[in-house]
Amino acid sequence: MKNQIINLFFLLSVVFGCGQDQSGSSLNQKTDKTSFRPLFINVLSATAVNGKVEKTVELKEIKDQYFEISLTIQSDHFIATKDLESYSKLEKVEIKSISVVNEKGELQHFTNPTEFLNYMYERGFELKDQFKKRYGFDYTFKSR
Repeated sequence: MKNQIINLFFLLSVVFGCGQDQSGSSLNQKTDKTSFRPLFINVLSATAVNGKVEKTVELKEIKDQYFEISLTIQSDHFIATKDLESYSKLEKVEIKSISVVNEKGELQHFTNPTEFLNYMYERGFELKDQFKKRYGFDYTFKSR
């Protein structure tokens, strides 16, 4: 009888222990990236030649492993942008930049850096590096 109880206890511990990983959480929890809200950016490309400006704006969802962006203070809020390219030669100027936007392509405003970091975390990105600037921060994020 004592051996049957021990065997039953062992069997139950194996059955109930198989659904958990080493941290004790259930393996059935949703941990893939589809559980995060998407992160959108606008990619702005602008060219000015002899005073004539041509620009295109493309809405993209970020799915990269790493993401770099600058958070800059405006008058009463912060925006997340980054210049990718800049070229200037006498009569021709080219600029390419990105901005964090919502799913409609509207510029996202943040009241403080903590709100921005929480926003990025909700979208599956964790902070890897930050550099303080005079009017904001440069950030590097890694996808979780």
